[in-house]
Parts: sequence; structure tokens; C-alpha cells
Amino acid sequence: MPRKESPLWDKYCLNKQAGKSSGNYYWDCKLCGFHGSGTLTRLVAHLAGIKGEGIDKRVQVSLEAYQEAMAVAQESELTRKKLKRIKEVEAMEQQIELQKGMVDSMFQSQP
Repeated sequence: MPRKESPLWDKYCLNKQAGKSSGNYYWDCKLCGFHGSGTLTRLVAHLAGIKGEGIDKRVQVSLEAYQEAMAVAQESELTRKKLKRIKEVEAMEQQIELQKGMVDSMFQSQP
């Protein structure tokens, strides 16, 4: 029984055409016009900004698109390590922002 096709294809892709092998497509992103090719993993990487899946740039997408793509990515074993790195980077960025806030408040409290 074939796998059910993801709703992400219809929601975020234009001009989806079958590629040479099973599961591969040529597609255009509805949000930014990016011309992509590959499987659902590459579409998810594009929407979620996951580098290393053949996607060279991060696009600005809506929070809804990002969350949907991340939900699909979390189901995929191939992207778990990359998601872990993304979460680590986000945690480091939050820590840096906290430290900046502490430094700013220290300088503001000085006479």
C-alpha cells in the first residue's frame, strides 16, 4: 500500500511534477518562488530552514509553515540530528540574549 502523500505538497508547492525516481518531484515554493527538486525531506528542509539537505538558503516563511514543516521533520529519522543542532543553537541564542539583557541592566543602573 503506497504511503499517503503529505498535505505540505499542495499547501506550499506550485507546478509539482514527478521526477525520475519514486517520491522525487520538481516544485516551486508558493511562499518565495524557490525552484526545488527532491523528496518531501527537501521541501521540509526548505520550509524549516534546515541546512545540509541541499537547500542553500533559509527563506522567511510564516510561523504556521515553519511549525508544520518542523512537525514533519521531527517524524523523520534523517533530520533528528539536525533538529537537535537547531535546538542547541536556539538555546545558545536565548542564553546570549539573556546575558545581553543582564549587561544592559548593569550599565543602566550605574550613575
